[in-house]
Amino acid sequence: MKEELAKDTYALLDAAGLKRTRGRIAVLGVLRVAQKPLAIEGINTALVEPVHLVTLYRMLRQFVDAGIVYQTDLRTGKAYYELQQKHHHHVTCTQCGLQEEFSVCITPLLDGITKKSKNFTSVAGHTLELFGLCNKCTKKKRSRSHTN
Repeated sequence: MKEELAKDTYALLDAAGLKRTRGRIAVLGVLRVAQKPLAIEGINTALVEPVHLVTLYRMLRQFVDAGIVYQTDLRTGKAYYELQQKHHHHVTCTQCGLQEEFSVCITPLLDGITKKSKNFTSVAGHTLELFGLCNKCTKKKRSRSHTN
């Protein structure tokens, strides 16, 4: 299993034209096992051998540019990163920050958007992040409103 993951990581780097450095392999390993998007501090903390932050930011930018890693801000003011294993989006609770993945996408709508556009013939990518209240926070909000 570990050997399979290493081969997959090598394939990602090779396809992106990036060298197989220990740092890159380690960062992709952290992102592969993460259960949610991670901020740069979380990535660096999870590394066995921490990487200088400038180097880490540079690596992540290269990964994002190559389409290996997805970057979002989840309206927190900082960047979060996750391995782009399958195309998906997130819904985030605005109260507690709980995140949930969903795979519904707007890709089928893109042709219609470009056909109606006056200035664009194609769309190269998109982001779709949804925000709301999770069940737990909704219950808390309701219980507070009943006590007031």
